[in-house]
Order: sequence, then C-alpha cells, then structure tokens
Amino acid sequence: MRLFWRILAALAGLLLLLVVAVAIAIRAVDVNDFAGPIAQRVKEATGRELAIKGRIDFKLSLEPTLTIDDVTLGNASWAKSPQMLSARRVEAQVALLPLLQRRFEVIHLTIVEPTIALETDAHGKGNWEVQPVRAGPASATTASATADAFAIGDLAIKDGTLTYRDGETNKVTNVVIESLALHARDASSPVSARFRGKIDDLAVALEGDLGPLDALAQRRWPYPVSVKGEINGKSATIATKVRVEDHTVNLDELQLGLGQSSMSGQVSAKSG
Repeated sequence: MRLFWRILAALAGLLLLLVVAVAIAIRAVDVNDFAGPIAQRVKEATGRELAIKGRIDFKLSLEPTLTIDDVTLGNASWAKSPQMLSARRVEAQVALLPLLQRRFEVIHLTIVEPTIALETDAHGKGNWEVQPVRAGPASATTASATADAFAIGDLAIKDGTLTYRDGETNKVTNVVIESLALHARDASSPVSARFRGKIDDLAVALEGDLGPLDALAQRRWPYPVSVKGEINGKSATIATKVRVEDHTVNLDELQLGLGQSSMSGQVSAKSG
C-alpha cells in the first residue's frame, strides 16, 4: 500500500512540474507576436485581409483565453462596404498544450458587438464566398501544419448587427443579433443552434438543430434545419431541408407551425 501511495505522489509531482513548465513557457511568449500569423492564416483561408487594430491579451488557465480588441475582416472587391465584418472584441478560448508549438486550437469563439455586412452582386454571387490563397511550395508545409489550428467547437455572437443586401433588387434586410450560439463536436457533426434578436421588425427567438457545418460549406444539399421557439410572440416550429440551386433557395419537406396555424409543402425563392 505504501508503494502505491509513493507512486501516486510521484505522478502528482510530475503532473505539477508539467503544469508549471507549461505556464512558464507560455508566459515567456509575447502574444502580440501571434497577430501576424493569425492574419496570415486568415488570408490563406479566405483571401481577405484581417486587421487587428487593438491590443491582444492572454489569460492563462487550463483553457487559456485570448482576447483581441478592434478587429476587421476585409470584404470582396466588388462589395459596397469595405469590411465584411468588424467587431469590438473577439475572445478565443484555446487548447493549452498546442500553444507550446505556437498553434491555436480554438475551443470556444465569442464575437462581441460585431457589424456584419452580407451582400450579393447582380449575378447572385455572395461576398461570403471566399477564395483561399493557394500556398506555393515554400508555404505548403506551414499551411498544412496550421490547417487544424482554427477548428471551432463553439461559436457565440453577442449584441451584433447584420445587414443583407440583395444585389439584384437592392433590397436590404436588417438583423439585430441579441445572442447567437452554435455548438458542434466537430465540423462533420450536427450543430445545435440558438438565436434571439430581430429580423427587420420581427422579434425572433428560436433554437434547435442544423446540419454539419462542413456540409453547408461544401454545399452538400439538402441541408437539414429543425428549430422551434417564438416569432413575434407566437409559438413557432420550422422543419425543412434546404437546397440552393441556380441562386434559388428551395425549402423541401417544409413543416411550418406558427401559433394555431400550420402548413407543409415546398417553398422556393431567389437568393440573389
């Protein structure tokens, strides 16, 4: 029994030394040195310029938090607004050990007070359709090494605004985001979602399940949506499978309930 306790004490001591070593190593790193690599990684992944105008803070814990103030992401060259997104603050909770290799594995990302501008051109192309920068031979290893650094399990948006401008009709839809939360185990897993805010003058509070993020990014249709909650103070349920073809959004197998009314069928609408 004494041998067991000695081994346990030795293991505990080794674990304590490891934690202290990690803390010392990370404290020796200037987090502002990450600004360049972060912007470069975003540039490679999206073709857009990321500008970090504020300071970068780092709080050490078992799940360290990186806080970046005053962030902007550039827009498409043809877009009306110079920025697709700007935010007062971005908070990224990251995995501890990968930081020793100067890699970010994001566990939880919170975007505070963002202004998001989404729009399409006259042909229906969206400004969210980003074009990754192809890495040359010299940067291929670096791109590969950092490919998983920005995988996000949880995403939250607080107190934001979003505008969507239809490039064909010039109609603008305004969205007030009081809170938006998305959670998925990984990019290939279903997403649980929760939204509260306004779409134009319509109060909306919905939560439910969506399809995997990689299916949406890769446009693997149909994309399942199943949510419930309230719209303009009335109970609401929405279940459908989304398809986007030739700039037309199709809602297949639509089941919609609003208050005492309900409908089912299929709905199509131009997306651009």
